[in-house]
Amino acid sequence: AQEKNITVIKDIEPAPYDGFYADGGRLRQILINILSNAVKYTNPGGTVSFKVSFKKGRGKLVNVKYQIQDNGIGMSKEFLKTAFKPFEQETKG
Repeated sequence: AQEKNITVIKDIEPAPYDGFYADGGRLRQILINILSNAVKYTNPGGTVSFKVSFKKGRGKLVNVKYQIQDNGIGMSKEFLKTAFKPFEQETKG
């Protein structure tokens, strides 16, 4: 992001608990992959934002919401139908 002069905005709420049960390695891998793609497909001088918020559920359950937004090249409505199939990539002409 720094090499492309991309502004990265982080908005991370304080967690309501000290720890969470999750596959930390897998979660980290997913978030890094999505953030890397956001930087990769955002033009120099663009913006990528990363937001984490929490919503308490029943008992000690918590819903964690991760939002990643950029002002990159985007995806067409047609591609969104197949975006989650393995090895799919949209090509822009």
